[in-house]
Amino acid sequence: MPSGRVDEERDYGFADRALALRKRAGLTQRELAALLQVSGQSVHAWEAGLSYPGTEHLMGLIALYLGRGALATGQEEQQAEALWAGVRARAARRTPPFDPAWFAALRGLPDAASPVARASAPGPAAGGPPARPPTNLPPARTSFVRRAAEVASLARLLAPGVPGGARLLTLVGVAGCGKTRLARAVADAALDAYADGAWLVELAPLPASPEADPAPAAAAALAALGLREEPGRAATDTLVAHLRASHLLLVLDNCEHLAAAAAALAARLLAACPDLRILATSQYTLGAAEETVRRVGTLSVPPATQGAPTPAVLDLLGQSEAVQLFLERARDVQPGFALGPATSATAAAICRRLDGLPLASELAAARLDVLPVGEVLARLDDHFRLLRQGRRGAGDRHQALQATMD
Repeated sequence: MPSGRVDEERDYGFADRALALRKRAGLTQRELAALLQVSGQSVHAWEAGLSYPGTEHLMGLIALYLGRGALATGQEEQQAEALWAGVRARAARRTPPFDPAWFAALRGLPDAASPVARASAPGPAAGGPPARPPTNLPPARTSFVRRAAEVASLARLLAPGVPGGARLLTLVGVAGCGKTRLARAVADAALDAYADGAWLVELAPLPASPEADPAPAAAAALAALGLREEPGRAATDTLVAHLRASHLLLVLDNCEHLAAAAAALAARLLAACPDLRILATSQYTLGAAEETVRRVGTLSVPPATQGAPTPAVLDLLGQSEAVQLFLERARDVQPGFALGPATSATAAAICRRLDGLPLASELAAARLDVLPVGEVLARLDDHFRLLRQGRRGAGDRHQALQATMD
């Protein structure tokens, strides 16, 4: 790892600071992209000064660099604030001011590299709202169109000490049906029951493997928790040692291409960590011991109707979850979009054609920034059958769907 420290006396722009800190952290652009769950092109663009990270990724950068010791000792907050200011100078309207209290919480860890230890950080000021347990769950950027009762029911399954509860709960469904979004909502709902928090481990960037080797997934979990791999020690052993006494919810997202490895990791962790619970998402069951499976269905779609839409018909269409989602995302790009005589039948047809798949509905609605709603419907074809097939990677399906809309 490079030993030079970032020069605070020189007027670095964001790009130069980001590049210097990544090198000090000992990461390649590809490794940083995998940890932040962004594309390598995004990291390259940040460091070339061509674009700037959003608030969520900026927070992730700072937390990661703090955990890896890339911020110079004694100047951590100054360097973090300087990095933040570099983004805010270019993107002030979408970047809030730097929050010293947030950074203080990060620095308050006994081991800054381990967000698992955040439970021991100082609590809120007297009279303030109670602090929630630590987490790396990203904030929801859009509303979640799904019944609250479903989220609450799944969160209860994961609650510690509940009779008949689940130690390993796997949400299973086709690509695009909303497993990841549902898992994040469930983890947030269950968060307060776990003193050491809820932590999201994104497995999608890892290469597919039929092997039952838990090491790659364990390494991803260590990175998500801000923990360092230890020389000469298996990643799985390191993870077990850190989580053995933790009261924590681990979310393993997108397990289908590593099902055997995810099952092996879950078995090892649950055997060694009595207060750990695991929430997984996959297109297929993991086949692990103690696994509880819940199928994730698609959104409700509107019935086909005949003739001009009456107020009663419009009300009926508006009760469909798929139509609700389509309308919300449509209004993100076309604020005045609404169900009416000219749009209701077409919007309902789009939702039925997409089988209530949330991802498909969101991509279709996003095209309203450049296409009229009738043309969006006209562009839908048999490519959407890819979303219902069960043996291709999620990335392939999503790209095929996007290509249909382009």
